[in-house]
Amino acid sequence: MLGRLAGAAIVLCGAAAVAHADRIVRIKVTDITKTDRNTVLAIAGFEEGSVITELDLEKVKQRLLASGLFKEVKVSLENAPGGVNLLISAKDKISWFILPTFAYSEDNYGGGLAFGETNLFGRHKRLLLYAALSNTTGTLLAAYQDPALGGSWFYWQLDGHYQWDKVREYFPMRIEHPWLLRTMPLQVGGGGLNAGVRWWRKFKTEGRFGVRQASFEEAKFHDAAWDGLAEYNSSWGNWRDSARAQGRASASDPNGTNLYARGTIGWDGRSSVHGVQDGLTLLGSYEGGFGAFAYWKAWINFHWALKIRKEHNFMVRAYAGISRDVPFFEEFESGGSGLRGYLTRQFRGDTRGFASVEYVFPIVKLWGLHIRGLAFYDTNLSWFSQPPDCRPESDGGPRCRDGYPYAERISDGGKHVRYYLPGQYFSLKLEAFNMGVGAGLRFYLKAIAMPLIGVDYGYGIEGGGWGQVYLTVGMPL
Repeated sequence: MLGRLAGAAIVLCGAAAVAHADRIVRIKVTDITKTDRNTVLAIAGFEEGSVITELDLEKVKQRLLASGLFKEVKVSLENAPGGVNLLISAKDKISWFILPTFAYSEDNYGGGLAFGETNLFGRHKRLLLYAALSNTTGTLLAAYQDPALGGSWFYWQLDGHYQWDKVREYFPMRIEHPWLLRTMPLQVGGGGLNAGVRWWRKFKTEGRFGVRQASFEEAKFHDAAWDGLAEYNSSWGNWRDSARAQGRASASDPNGTNLYARGTIGWDGRSSVHGVQDGLTLLGSYEGGFGAFAYWKAWINFHWALKIRKEHNFMVRAYAGISRDVPFFEEFESGGSGLRGYLTRQFRGDTRGFASVEYVFPIVKLWGLHIRGLAFYDTNLSWFSQPPDCRPESDGGPRCRDGYPYAERISDGGKHVRYYLPGQYFSLKLEAFNMGVGAGLRFYLKAIAMPLIGVDYGYGIEGGGWGQVYLTVGMPL
């Protein structure tokens, strides 16, 4: 008994010694070639005169690595008169890049060019200029971000974008070998300002105010798919001609300027070091639109990453959102890299639930190149929960007064009309639930603060076929 008590006393004394707090007399920062010393101290979270223990050293190291600015970090203490000196050795990553980008999947492929600086002026400011063109979209983007205004907990971002898009709408009732019924060309341009506070580093409140100008072009109906609808409903094949005769080939929403305000609050404690993630993110957001488009939408993001044996990751992601009277370009979309195993943006809705489980593991490290493998399971549920204002009598009616042969949603006192396609779900159905499984690879360069290559193979359980391959170069998958 006495032996056990003595052993416990030794352990407690040892723990007390390790946790002993000392005053920091001086902080010595070495090996940095670009990053400003004050930026290093702000990220580390300690200053001269504060107290530190041996237990804090790993925390400082992980903070510096998670910033994405440094490829190697060493932290230690040395005795000094009146306390200790904090020694930080940090080797900068290459912070700027001019990077060609490329993305490929069965129905969406293209490339672009990105210029970025992740450590502008050596003060962790970020700048991104990006241009890309694919078979369905064209994008121009410019953004400036200050993640710590004056070394404080305040952060802000200013951005502007222009996107030319061909939005594809698929027949909702056919998941395997989906039929493309309509393509909606549109252009959206605008920008916005984000500002927020990271309370105690990980809890954040954020606001955004933005503006978007949207313009639509004449929609394209894909005849072969429409002709095949007769096998589901004998009258659906004629609806395309009826819609054209009434001018319904025009955009689902008229042109206009959309102003919006968004608020976000929650815990943002996830970090990433050389592709290995750790921590929890749980954020709730609400957005209200006004001006030409009056709407609201709310959503929750969840992401939990568990680091196992230093290099392995078990990750769970979830998303839930609902909206009302949103313009066409603000509807929830899923499919592609966001729901692997299906076509890009195959599913649409004003309500969405998504969940994904991934296990990521190291394969090999070669001269700073980290190759990692992953296995995943994705699930998604998308549908329109907002009832339409009119629909065919055979579907419960009342029939649309303007003669449109399927369902419509009328918003803003009749200013905007959403013309739904045949077979659209307006209640929760099992057919709206889809799952995908698969595996992939990720390639990271330790010296660059950007992922290099990502490739995934996904098999859609409801989609069947041979599955889908997704490849990206120079951007996250």
